Amino acid sequence: ALPIYAQLALGVLGVAVLMTRLVPLEGMGAHKVIEVDNLVVRADQRGRRVGRRLLAAAVEWSRQRRAVQVEAVVGEGAAKRFYENFGFAVANDRLVLAA
Repeated sequence: ALPIYAQLALGVLGVAVLMTRLVPLEGMGAHKVIEVDNLVVRADQRGRRVGRRLLAAAVEWSRQRRAVQVEAVVGEGAAKRFYENFGFAVANDRLVLAA
């Protein structure tokens, strides 16, 4: 797991934890998928786009490592809307974004 931190003089504002998986493709080897395992923003920093900046950093990190997609598993509600507003779409039981 790779943690990505948002930090200022106030301390850590939020963290995103990423997991890398290799998913086999029949006859084509495997492709790299990054899962946002956890993304948390400190309560007093919510609404200041810290989460959006963390997610953008996670997606950029994934692209630099040639991942084919970024995934997040979330329930209904605010978290799902957050990822959808960023461009993720539901595929099977996951929200995915082409990297």
